[in-house]
Amino acid sequence: MKLISIGMPVYNGEGRIEKALNSLLSQSFKNFELIISDDNSSDNTANICDEYAAKDARIKFYRQKNNSGLVKNFAFVLNQAKGDYFMWAAQDDWWDENFIRKMVEAMEKNPEYVVAMSHYKIISDSGKITETSLGRHDFTKLSNYRLFRVILSAKDNPIFEYGLFRTDFLKKLFSRLKPHSIEDTVILMSEAALAGKFYSVPEFLHIKYRNPKNLRERHYLGNYYGEPCPYTKFIKTLLVWLITSRVIPFRRKFLIFWPWLRKLIHYRRKIFRELFGRFQS
Repeated sequence: MKLISIGMPVYNGEGRIEKALNSLLSQSFKNFELIISDDNSSDNTANICDEYAAKDARIKFYRQKNNSGLVKNFAFVLNQAKGDYFMWAAQDDWWDENFIRKMVEAMEKNPEYVVAMSHYKIISDSGKITETSLGRHDFTKLSNYRLFRVILSAKDNPIFEYGLFRTDFLKKLFSRLKPHSIEDTVILMSEAALAGKFYSVPEFLHIKYRNPKNLRERHYLGNYYGEPCPYTKFIKTLLVWLITSRVIPFRRKFLIFWPWLRKLIHYRRKIFRELFGRFQS
């Protein structure tokens, strides 16, 4: 039986992490390791994780001495992985008990795919679970070019970041971590889309927590928006990141330019204001 590695980077998640852990530990697929890295939380998160690790030998818990940030914590849990497949798990999400089993089945039957992900629903602060059109995806039959365009055009589609990856592929993909830019996950998943194929499992097996706070207030990406010319930098970073990728075959790099140009046109007004706004009276 294949070994699955689950990486859970955590920080100040005491309010929701127990439900997330219970959801993972209740999976029908049992052969997994759960790698938890607490990024020097200031609440009771680390103690909760310690208690769970003491009860289940599949949990490997690491408590970081210093806060290194979400991206580096993502990399840490991935680098500890020993499994054939790997998935990141958010500290405030839930999974159907058959989530891992269904993802493994899809990947085993389709060796040409690099990641599998199910449909997902949204859970709010109030506990209400909602099915939205954004939670559905049908990427299985898409070419690399078409998949790249879909990922680049819709921010919600990077949900595949939380899918089940082939570990070797993901370690290569994440060797550069993420680009220092707004929409960094969009860039990373665009790279993955040009490098491999995405398998959509047509069942709602994942529940994603939607934080009600504004992204710029609650997330590290908020700092990127505060830097000079964030949209101009995003467009530049997107092109350079994909062209210099070591996982995208050379022949597919020619597919980058037209979707990139469309994205540039989409953001043209914001870029114009960033570059030339100071000259306007």
